[in-house]
Amino acid sequence: MEYRYGDGFRPIEAESVEITVRDTSGKLIEEQHTTYRSHYGPIVVSDQLPWSAEFAYTVRDANINNDRTSETYHALNIATSIDDVEKAISLQGVAWTNTIAADRHGTAFYADISVTPNIDTTLLEECRVTPKDIPSWVIVLQGDGPDCEWRQDPRSAIAGTLPAEEMPRLRRDDYVTNSNDSYWLSNPNAPLEGYSPIIGPERTARSLRTRAGLKLVEEGLAHGNQFTPDEVQDMLFSHRNFGAELLLDDVLQLCEDEVQPVQLEDGPVDITPACRALAQWDRRQAIDSRGAQVWTEFWRSANQTANLYAIPFDARDPVNTPRGINIGDQAVRDAMRSALAHALVILQEAGISADAKWGDVQFAERNGSRIPIPGGQGWAGMFSMIVANLNEEKGYTPIVHGNSYIQVISWDESGRLDPRGILTYSQSQEPESPHYADQTELYSRGEWVRFPFEEAKIAADPNLRTLRLTE
Repeated sequence: MEYRYGDGFRPIEAESVEITVRDTSGKLIEEQHTTYRSHYGPIVVSDQLPWSAEFAYTVRDANINNDRTSETYHALNIATSIDDVEKAISLQGVAWTNTIAADRHGTAFYADISVTPNIDTTLLEECRVTPKDIPSWVIVLQGDGPDCEWRQDPRSAIAGTLPAEEMPRLRRDDYVTNSNDSYWLSNPNAPLEGYSPIIGPERTARSLRTRAGLKLVEEGLAHGNQFTPDEVQDMLFSHRNFGAELLLDDVLQLCEDEVQPVQLEDGPVDITPACRALAQWDRRQAIDSRGAQVWTEFWRSANQTANLYAIPFDARDPVNTPRGINIGDQAVRDAMRSALAHALVILQEAGISADAKWGDVQFAERNGSRIPIPGGQGWAGMFSMIVANLNEEKGYTPIVHGNSYIQVISWDESGRLDPRGILTYSQSQEPESPHYADQTELYSRGEWVRFPFEEAKIAADPNLRTLRLTE
């Protein structure tokens, strides 16, 4: 129960913990379990990370010593300018999120200043290991010596993490954006480059969702240098599928060129219903759109195809590349037809028609009622992201991730704040509450809430309740 570290060995520490579980009859009982730790943190065991006589895998948490969150968010809450926001997050209390802000002076600000391991390119090159079947985005380092420890920098408030000065940020007078992706293309006119690869990749293909957001912004700015609040709302709730806009024409061409059934392991599949549904699809995932489910299941496998794109990624044109399906390659053509067949089979087994309304197959259930939910998977091309697994005999439900709190904040010509938003999953988890489904229903209909912001409007809100605490 030791592990090598440098020229010596260190003990694997064992700790017994008691947890409450249900036995086979449903009765609550107490169980003892033993957990193990290295000096990095807890040892984890899985099929991909087995514990053997040769290797053990342990997790180090960059935020375990982060005690600066309250101070950071207090500073954010009282910030009155972009300078204040940057100073607040530079306190290093933000655990993991991107920060985007804009102020009344017309400055837009993006930063990924969050608690991040201080790992540079050299450390990655010399210390990274790649266990079998581990996704590329999981970073595993050798742990058997001090040379592979996270770097220490006296400028950082948290040991072993990057100092705020070394993390990406951007100020613009046009826009900044991020869709849970790398900092690199927060504005394509000013790519952020030269940072530690532990923060995110640079000069690599971006997600369809990132590209969708950038295209929507570019289209909006093509008619002038400003968005109105209504235009932003329309952009967010258009529910356009950028992946389909970019690639569906090639799929439909393939449908026309080769009409014979596709041979799968269980027999031939006529892909005509899938092709017909995609041809009639409006390339959106609004609740009345028909055919989006075919694209979702098709692209789930099609996007793994080798040599897929006709025009490969070009770092000089990252918003518009890669694009086009390489239908001149017979292997790609076969893969696309096979993906269409598999999509049709998956939907048929789930009891979902290829041309069903999207809102009939993706929904949230509240007190026995189904609320149609627009939006779709980001990897399938949606900026308006909603994540739900396909539940056989029901559809894409429950909603587990995606659009949550959405806001549009602006100032009118007189300088008064115009705040609008929606909490897509509603404000209460209690089924008997009047706020259990109210905003989810608004979101389904594409409606918003106008927020009271000034003191007089807050006081006039009929829903306001005041609780005064005294000693």
